Amino acid sequence: MTDPTPDAWRDLLWGPHGLPLAVICLGISLHAINIPLTATILPAAVTEIGGLEFLSWAATTYLVASILTSVSGARLRRRLGNRGAYFAAAALFAAGSAACALAPSMPAMLAGRAVQGAGGGLILALGYSLLRIVMPERFWAKSFALVSGVWGICAILGAFIGGLFADLWSWRGAYGVMLPLALLLVLLAQIGLPPGTDGERGSPGPYPVRRLMLIGGSILAVASSGNVAEPAWRVALILGSLPPILLALRLDARAEHRLWPRGAFSVHSIVGNGLWLVVLTMLGLYAFGVYGPILLQTLHGVPATVAGAFVAWSSISWTIGALITASLPGMPERAILIAGPAMMTVGLLGLAAVMPAGPFWLVPVLVACLGGGIGIGWAFLNKRIMRFAEPGDAEVAATSIPTTQMFGFAFGAALSGLVANAAGFSEGLTVESAARVSLWLFLSFATATALALLAALRMTAQERAAAAIPDPSAS
Repeated sequence: MTDPTPDAWRDLLWGPHGLPLAVICLGISLHAINIPLTATILPAAVTEIGGLEFLSWAATTYLVASILTSVSGARLRRRLGNRGAYFAAAALFAAGSAACALAPSMPAMLAGRAVQGAGGGLILALGYSLLRIVMPERFWAKSFALVSGVWGICAILGAFIGGLFADLWSWRGAYGVMLPLALLLVLLAQIGLPPGTDGERGSPGPYPVRRLMLIGGSILAVASSGNVAEPAWRVALILGSLPPILLALRLDARAEHRLWPRGAFSVHSIVGNGLWLVVLTMLGLYAFGVYGPILLQTLHGVPATVAGAFVAWSSISWTIGALITASLPGMPERAILIAGPAMMTVGLLGLAAVMPAGPFWLVPVLVACLGGGIGIGWAFLNKRIMRFAEPGDAEVAATSIPTTQMFGFAFGAALSGLVANAAGFSEGLTVESAARVSLWLFLSFATATALALLAALRMTAQERAAAAIPDPSAS
């Protein structure tokens, strides 16, 4: 009987890394379930407590809070240890979930989403940080593919739970499901993780208050522009959001303890283009994640459960694509990285044409292009961001991936709210306004995925050039 290969799935799942990997996946599942669950129940929540014009804020508030706390994952682990860090993060997430379930108004719900997002950001950062530490590099691609699988499974659960409660009981009960899952995460972390910090030493540095406030303020400025009636004020808020982002990136490049690795968002580096690829593809995906359910329910009359299933289908497509490309040997990684954003652009352009009037059967095909376009190259993209990071940037490169991902999600939510309100949702929810919103929303975000395609082309060209340069140390 032959021994399994060193990087076989069996070695990953049933070896010494299996239990810590289970903790990481369970933590990420809280975040993954919450996204389609919220998207599915929001139409019912808006009907009860009002706030249609602030619908995208439910996502924006959560994600901005996640960004503000995600950089604290390493600090929390060093201070409280692995187990204590997961306990603190899960407690925040559970408190926010309870607040959302009891919210009497949209402002109260947004406050709960902020607390929930703070816990979710910590959980996500802890997972990516631990994955780099506990997994040998030969397991990285399969570990990221497995994380993508968790997203897909939990997307189904989130959409199903949200739709079930919205259609049959009350949308509030859907948030109650988060509480036992948070408790389970705490218990499993106590069993599956060592109490310490895996031998890490040194201080992560002071909390980057100025940089995070600048980033959060920029996102909130874009989100606020969607709720301003005067066009001049909208333009002012959008233009005003740019200097804080640029200043934050400049301060980060000079900081001793950075949020992003050196070369971040530079079009002249592989890591920089890789991070642009993360941001721009997340922008394209989240437009459908925020407004897909309400557009499907309004334009095509589908129940909440089915509308939520479409959001889940985008995540399932991500999972299927990730698992296929990570499992098959000899995949042309660079070609796949280029094909992904091209698929997404086709999907968004197709949704702009099909969503208003059909044919309805094409919608799931186009949604699969969105999720699958990210999934097929996600493991390869993450691997490059970590592999090509400069010496000493290994940890910051790993933790910058979920931060950048949430950065793209947050801007996607904010910009989608701007486009949706400008296209007609500020005047109320009707079939006519929904048709206008779907056209302009998906057309606008196809621009982001087209730019992602350019970033992928540049990144792969830079990698080919780097591979052609001989290594002086080898001579």
